[in-house]
Amino acid sequence: MQTDTLANDLGTSNSAAAICYEHGIHRIPIETGAETLPTAVFFPVDGTGMRIGAAATDALIQGEEGRYMRALKSVLGQPLMHEERLLGGRRRSISGVISDFLSEVRRRAEQYTGKRFHRALSGRPVHFFSARPDKDEQAEDDLRACYLAAGFEDVSFLPEPEAAALANHALGSDRQIGLIVDIGGGTSDFSVFRSTAARPQILANYGIRLGGTDFDHAISMSHVMPLLGLGGQLRREIGAGLLPVPRALYVDLATWAKIPFLYAPETLRQAAAMARVAVDPDAIQRLVADLELQLGLE
Repeated sequence: MQTDTLANDLGTSNSAAAICYEHGIHRIPIETGAETLPTAVFFPVDGTGMRIGAAATDALIQGEEGRYMRALKSVLGQPLMHEERLLGGRRRSISGVISDFLSEVRRRAEQYTGKRFHRALSGRPVHFFSARPDKDEQAEDDLRACYLAAGFEDVSFLPEPEAAALANHALGSDRQIGLIVDIGGGTSDFSVFRSTAARPQILANYGIRLGGTDFDHAISMSHVMPLLGLGGQLRREIGAGLLPVPRALYVDLATWAKIPFLYAPETLRQAAAMARVAVDPDAIQRLVADLELQLGLE
């Protein structure tokens, strides 16, 4: 029997949605010709409205002027979630962006099925933060608030590896022990389960805050940011001696969710000031050009 619950996986890299029918689960094509949707958004500078998924990526590749954002889920539970910046002609928070993204997923699912979804069953990692229970709880609260702001009246959560075990339990014989490994964009999760006739029995869950975006960040910091001045030195404006180039700006520039927030006058002024006193001004000038042309996501 069809329900009014939309099952949704808001992934760091990709998202998906499904509905339960009497005879099983049906995945909903929330992207044109596809059952998965890139978790990406684009805000054109002309204020014509947020684009999501492949349309957002296409706008970036085509060089349209605007702000491209992805890996939004990695900000859950952090103060940045509720800070506002100018996006698409008005001030928005990442919380609001995620809510708008979920609202559009819900609209597409309702358009495809012809049904109104009042409830959401959302996947979540075993731990948003593996070593901080308080931030882990805050991250789930943040995500719940986004679903409610998107128009859902009730939200429940299911750990993503448990969902995988439920979906695949028929692949093993009765009483067999299995291991689900979920290497995601922002987290990695593991579930040990035992197959039973009715449904799998979850024996243990474990998760760490380590995923594909962490590898992106490490490669960017070690191979790209030195070309923009990271690791260099600055001359003191008063007195003798040298100072190291500050790392904070580069850390943010290598972090998917924070890149769009660097395209601000104060950041550009900071980079230009470093270029004036840099031992290697050419490298810092490349950083200035990156910020001026908003090339951090290309």
